[in-house]
Amino acid sequence: MKKIVWFLGLSICLLALGTLIVSCGTSEEGDTWSDINSIDQLNGKWKGAYTQSMTMKEAMGEEWDEAFYGDMKVTTSVEMTFVINASEKTQSTFMKITMAYSGENINTLWAILSIAFLDNPDAVLDNEKHSITITMDGPEQPIADEDIEEILASGLQINQSGTRIKMPAGLLEDGSPELIFKKQ
Repeated sequence: MKKIVWFLGLSICLLALGTLIVSCGTSEEGDTWSDINSIDQLNGKWKGAYTQSMTMKEAMGEEWDEAFYGDMKVTTSVEMTFVINASEKTQSTFMKITMAYSGENINTLWAILSIAFLDNPDAVLDNEKHSITITMDGPEQPIADEDIEEILASGLQINQSGTRIKMPAGLLEDGSPELIFKKQ
């Protein structure tokens, strides 16, 4: 039983991380994009959000078991905020991830799915909605000069008004889509 709970917990965490690489929005008409060439262009608070639904078969890949999961689906909603203080060369991040499960086997599997998060102080379980919300609040930390160089060489772009950042597809990992963040 412990092995199943550990595996499901790991699977859920991997699913959440995998969904982080899905689009946070699309380009607005009329945006003109240019490469970011200074950390100063990233100064400020940036926010993005998205929602993605997938079957457990899509989420689990080869580990999916039809008898176990049936037609279950997971809808993941992610809110991301990052703050860069260019003059101090620091950054902080905040993420709120909500995974809501549905389908024919959810009443049976909810107890197993939720057990993996009972000891996580950052996780809030909603037994009525079969959802798990996890918040991750990364404290302010320094950005090393070599990290700044990597950021500037990554292909990040900013729109003409400096209000939107675009991460190119594939930047986070192979196959990841374009990500858009808005300045707050």
